[in-house]
Amino acid sequence: MFAVQEKVYFVNAQKWSGTINAYAWTTTSNAEWPGVAATKEADQIAGYDVYSYSAEAGTYANVIFNNGSGKQTADLTWTAGKYYVRDGWYTKEDAAAKLGQPIEYENVYFVNVDGWANVKIYTWSPEVAGWPGEDMKKEATKLADKEVWSYAVEQGSAFGGMLFNDG
Repeated sequence: MFAVQEKVYFVNAQKWSGTINAYAWTTTSNAEWPGVAATKEADQIAGYDVYSYSAEAGTYANVIFNNGSGKQTADLTWTAGKYYVRDGWYTKEDAAAKLGQPIEYENVYFVNVDGWANVKIYTWSPEVAGWPGEDMKKEATKLADKEVWSYAVEQGSAFGGMLFNDG
């Protein structure tokens, strides 16, 4: 069995130069100061670079993002799956809205030919949520008397794959 990983994100809205690091700790730290180089994500938010740091779930309670040259956040509470922007943790959508870039969505649809009571979507590369995935929404319309379920994804998203399941 593999350990569940969780990420925290830093949106470099301050446009810090140099290497963006994550210094994480509870009673022990992930490394000596200034921490570990964060991973630069492929996507940007409102034109700002996004960095992430990943660790086994429950490992750290706190994190500081810094550039190793005097620029750093305050001591932050580790908030898995959230994006730190200037003054707090946000969902990706709220971070984008805060920075003036609303995110547009499109739907992925699934026709429930097997009559599952609940439908979930699991994606990889990137993974939207851990197995078994996120709940889909049952639509009011039907196709050939079968329920249609939907899930909103960021417009233009590409996945290595997706799997529909009944959880």
